[in-house]
This record gives sequence, structure tokens and C-alpha cells, in this order.
Amino acid sequence: IVSWSLDLETMVRCGPRVAALVVAAASFCQVLALPVLELTEQTFDTVVDGSSHVLVMFTTDDCGHCKKIEPEYEAAAGSLLKRDGIVLAQVNTGSNSGLAARFDITGHPIFRWFPKGSTRDENFHFVHYSGRMANTLLTMVGDRVPDFERQLRPLKKVITQLKDHDFDTFVYDRSRGVFVYFTTAWGDRLDVRHALDKVGRAFDGESGIEVAKLEISNVAERDVANRYALDDFPAFVFFDTQGEWEVYSGPVNDAGAMVGFINKRAGTLRTVDGKLSPGAGKVTLLEPFAKSPVTETSLAEAKVVLQGLSGMDQKNGAHYIKIMERVLQKGSEFPFTELTRLRSLLAKDTISEEKKTQFLVREAILESFVTATVDAGQAAKNTALGRGATPDEL
Repeated sequence: IVSWSLDLETMVRCGPRVAALVVAAASFCQVLALPVLELTEQTFDTVVDGSSHVLVMFTTDDCGHCKKIEPEYEAAAGSLLKRDGIVLAQVNTGSNSGLAARFDITGHPIFRWFPKGSTRDENFHFVHYSGRMANTLLTMVGDRVPDFERQLRPLKKVITQLKDHDFDTFVYDRSRGVFVYFTTAWGDRLDVRHALDKVGRAFDGESGIEVAKLEISNVAERDVANRYALDDFPAFVFFDTQGEWEVYSGPVNDAGAMVGFINKRAGTLRTVDGKLSPGAGKVTLLEPFAKSPVTETSLAEAKVVLQGLSGMDQKNGAHYIKIMERVLQKGSEFPFTELTRLRSLLAKDTISEEKKTQFLVREAILESFVTATVDAGQAAKNTALGRGATPDEL
């Protein structure tokens, strides 16, 4: 996220091109997806202050149904934009008993709705029958907010079910890494299934990773588990593209730990929510070109550097060259306008996960160019002020 330190009036005085950058930046900020806000007794009233519509889900650590809803609640929140004026929040009553007493929370999960312009709660009876749970939530929110309508695509299966006869063909394919969940009918825990589903969705946009499950129900499948010395279930094994494998020894219900394990083994850069880790897609040798003024000379030098790269660095490096070419063709505001356009596309639920990954890489690279432009503008302002110029003269 870019920190804007130049005031609008001053930048407009600098000319129409800089003014265009400000407008583009403002539009860009309006398409940021919003996360679920974790509220406490100290922060509750600062969020539920009447400035936005707020839906609050009251949960507790030992609520199984809450854990089932949470991924879909997060998905619904992720579809919201700042301009929607709607916030999805969550309160853990185990550590915020004062809020539980204040709103008479006696079971979990319980939802409360706080309409814009009010800090008084209204009942929000969440009833889900079919389809995607996030869409039921969004429909119920739409019933309370005029002109708001949002729906997500149906969830697709992200876990491949394996049997003994297709196990070897699938995990030793070597075209991608495979993370396999071994379980039994009596050991297939709900919290582990939820964690595995999160892992599957985290890597849904990663063509080089598959997540699979083998439920041991016969002697042949037990023999498969014995090959990897698996005696206790649930268990997890990662198979890499070299035909090597490693047993995962971390917490079996911690999706974040599993994602970290896969990243380490496969060289991927995913976060547990499916996004790319900070810096993913950036090419170290080309970053200096993104952070310097773009000229014909710098473009030629960047192309020479690109020729010396290989693999993903070469593929991602091509984005730097394309952006630099567009800056020379369309002007220095191009990174801002392109980033705004890209954010708008990412906010939609109609693009595939693989395409979304490509967009996220481009987004990270564009942010380097945007940050450099803003930093250069601030430096120019500081230099002018250092010479004794007044803000009116800038």
C-alpha cells in the first residue's frame, strides 16, 4: 500500500499530469478488498460508530460451527470494497466477555447487525440451506443495504480424492508437487478437514501444487501408508517434482503451518489466504530500474539484464520491460492507472485463480514503480522547500 504524503492542492499546482496521478491513486484506494476485522473491547466502539454498516459475528475458540463458517465469512468480506461502506467483523467472546454481556451473547455463532447511522444492534438470524454460505451472507446483507448486490462463484473442489490404484500415478507425476492427507474413516477430524481445505484454496492458483487425500479403507491403501512409515493418523506427506518425499511434522490443524511447509519444499510464495507473499514476483536485479526514472537508456539496460535471467525471474522480468515501455509511451502516470485497473479486475469474482496469480505478480511489480514515483515527488517537494520555496510556489 502506498503512503501518500503530498497534499492534493500542492500536487494539482504541479500540473495536470501529477493531478492525474492523484486521481488514479484515489480510485485505486476505492477498490481495495476488505478483511474481516477482529474487534476487542478496546476497539469495538471505534469501528461500530455509525459511519458504516457493520455485521459482527460473535465466536469462541471451542465452537465447531464457527470454524466451519469462518472461511466463508472471510470470503464474503474479501468481496467487499471500501466504497461499499460495509464492514464484516468478528468478536471472540472468550477474550472479550464484556462484549458478550453487553450484547447478551449466550450461544455461538451469533450475528448482530449495526446499520449505518446507528450504534444499536439488530438481530441477524443467519439461516443457510444450500449453495455457497458466503452468498447467503451477502444476500442477507443486500436485504439490509439499498442497491448492494454481490455474489461469489460456487466453490470448486480443491482436494483430489485418491485410491490405492491411482496413488502412484498422481503423486509421482513430477510435473508438480503434491501434498497428501492420509486419514481413516474414524480419524478424519473436522478441524483437520477445514485446515486442509484452506491449504487447497491457498494453492488453487498455483499450477505447480496439488492437494490430495487418501482415506485408508482397505489393505491396499494401508500398504500405501506403510511405505512412508505412517502409523498415526491424520498424517501428511509432500511429494516433490524430483520424486522425493517428506512427512509433515507440524500441527495437523494449522493451515498456516502447512502452507509454510509446502512453500519451503516447493519454493512457492503463498500465504494462507491464497495471496502471494510480499515481494513475490519481484526480480531483484530489475528492482533498481523500477525505482529510478524511466528513460530510453534505462530501458535498454534493463533489457540486457533480462537476457541474463532464466526461469521465473525471466518470465516476471518481462513485466518490468513492458511497464517501462508503457511509461515511455503513455507517461509517468501509467503505473498508477494500470494498478487501478488491475485492482478493479482482482476485486471481481469472475477471473480464474491462475489468472488471479498472474495479476498479483503484476500488481507487486507495479507497486515498485508507483512507490518510486511518489518518493520522487516527495523528494522534489523537500528539495524545493529546502531552497526556501513556500508551498504556494510549488
